[in-house]
Amino acid sequence: METLFLLASTESGALREAMAKIREIPHVAEVEPVTGMFDLLVKIEAPGVREGLDIVMNRIRKISGIRQTETLISLGGISRSAGYASRVTPASSRRGGPSARGSTKGTSPPP
Repeated sequence: METLFLLASTESGALREAMAKIREIPHVAEVEPVTGMFDLLVKIEAPGVREGLDIVMNRIRKISGIRQTETLISLGGISRSAGYASRVTPASSRRGGPSARGSTKGTSPPP
């Protein structure tokens, strides 16, 4: 199972109807209204990336009132199977990340 996240902008007044139509689509796990440049965050759990992209291109993007989309493919499954999980450092633990702010204990100054 692959996970894709879709950010979607809607036409003015089309948010509720677009959400309702998206929720009816098989493999759509979650639909949430959000703030920012986009209006909706959609989580798609499909058998594969191609199937997920097909849902985006041939189902969601064709809904009346959907103006713009951006698709993000989760690397969760790929990173675990390829061994990336042990090499990927969460942003919060990188130098200067949220957990490092306000604390200089055990860190050296940036180059």
